[in-house]
Amino acid sequence: MNNQNQLSQKREKKRKLILQAASEIIRMEGMEKLSIRKIAKKINSASSNIYHYFVDKEDIVNSLMTEGYRNIVHSLPTQDFIQNPKERLTEGLRTYIESALKNSDEYIGMLVNSSPVLLEHTSLLFEGASLKREALSMLYQLIKEMLPDDIEPSQLELIAQSVWTATFGLIIKLILEKDLPIEQRQKLMETHLSITAAGILVFQDQEK
Repeated sequence: MNNQNQLSQKREKKRKLILQAASEIIRMEGMEKLSIRKIAKKINSASSNIYHYFVDKEDIVNSLMTEGYRNIVHSLPTQDFIQNPKERLTEGLRTYIESALKNSDEYIGMLVNSSPVLLEHTSLLFEGASLKREALSMLYQLIKEMLPDDIEPSQLELIAQSVWTATFGLIIKLILEKDLPIEQRQKLMETHLSITAAGILVFQDQEK
């Protein structure tokens, strides 16, 4: 391994260390308490060293969102190997829920946060969100496959937003009520998935 590769790996390791420290501060104290000084103290480094890796605090937050939220988003696959659109949606949502529960601290820290900086990345209830938010866009496409072609894009987006919000609510409650028996958690998840799929198909029947 040449010196260039070693330097690159060392830089990436330090960068990840900074992001991990920032994530822990946000989770434990809130976004408003995050500062370069606190990050530096947490990793036993001088504040000036942080600026060798990030422009400022906002750059750190943006990097956290880009890397962390991408991991969450990518747990909602298109499930192309499944032919039936309803089953593809159900499996995609099931995978998303399970991934969120496995990464509960990260999920809570990023999505249960009213910080304007974070909301620039995570808000998705505004009109046109399906064009700007990857998670909602993927869900939008899955729902679109289940419904007639003549349903308006704006209606599809509202359905996707409602499905995401209901799923989000279930995830949060399952995280908070972490002592529920596994069997009960599974029943709740499967019931939610069944109701979601059936609810979407109501729009299919309305268009006939």
